Amino acid sequence: MVLIRINRELVKVILTFVLIVSLGFNIFSYVQNVELTEKYESLFCIANQFNKASLVTFVTTTQKSDNTSKVIEIFDISKGEVIKRVNPNTSIQKVATSYLNGVSGNYVKVNAFPDKGYIIRIPLNPSVNVQTHWFNDDNINSIEEVFVLLPEQGKPFLLVLDKKSRPFFYTFDGDVDVLLKKLEF
Repeated sequence: MVLIRINRELVKVILTFVLIVSLGFNIFSYVQNVELTEKYESLFCIANQFNKASLVTFVTTTQKSDNTSKVIEIFDISKGEVIKRVNPNTSIQKVATSYLNGVSGNYVKVNAFPDKGYIIRIPLNPSVNVQTHWFNDDNINSIEEVFVLLPEQGKPFLLVLDKKSRPFFYTFDGDVDVLLKKLEF
């Protein structure tokens, strides 16, 4: 029979050393993981902004200043381009005005622009004065164009820009199929 004599103090020192090295390695791995995650999120955010650059350009770019030359545009969000242009007419403008008169609340999603769907820009000639508390609370008195957002998932909603081109999003009561039929879309 062989007896092995173990020095308890030496075992404690070795185990303490192993635990400290293991703890140090775990902390180092965690810090590296956090740094990589932050870099990934930053790159993802930047890439997402590049994808939405055409969308923002579409919304914020005004058409020619001559109101008679403004056209209705349908923008495909996933393609990032205008896919159809339609000459405005009074029946389409009446439908758009009815949507403005039918505003029922603020659209409260944090990321208002959907990833897939369409945006219809409808210029209003002459500009529309809508007297509802929704617009008055946002200091909007006159509306020269309205954007109807048609997300792939969820209900349609409106985007209105104020005089400083700040976006305001609203829910509304109205049948979008009427507009789509008039646009032959």
